[in-house]
Amino acid sequence: MNPFFTLLLGIGTAHADDAVLTIPGPGTVTTVPDLFNRALDLLTFAAYPLGFLCLLFCAWLLLTSAGKPEAWTTAKTNLLNLVLGIFLIVFAAIIVRFITHLFR
Repeated sequence: MNPFFTLLLGIGTAHADDAVLTIPGPGTVTTVPDLFNRALDLLTFAAYPLGFLCLLFCAWLLLTSAGKPEAWTTAKTNLLNLVLGIFLIVFAAIIVRFITHLFR
């Protein structure tokens, strides 16, 4: 099995003569809800650090606007979009977790 998929899916395989033994990892995907939860974990793992970097960028834009109204408006708009995006990610995660919990 490809090492990338082994890391992503949390599945390891051991070969001994003609027998194949699959050793489940801590994040083994066995059902569709597990797959959705695993994908959601991966996406949120990437989204929050990116959100923090965007927050730093918005702060930099606010600090360097130097009283220019158009720069200030751009920075505020970016900050508002960032906050709305984070709320969207959080509520989407809650909804997906709820729906996958129903199908277990």
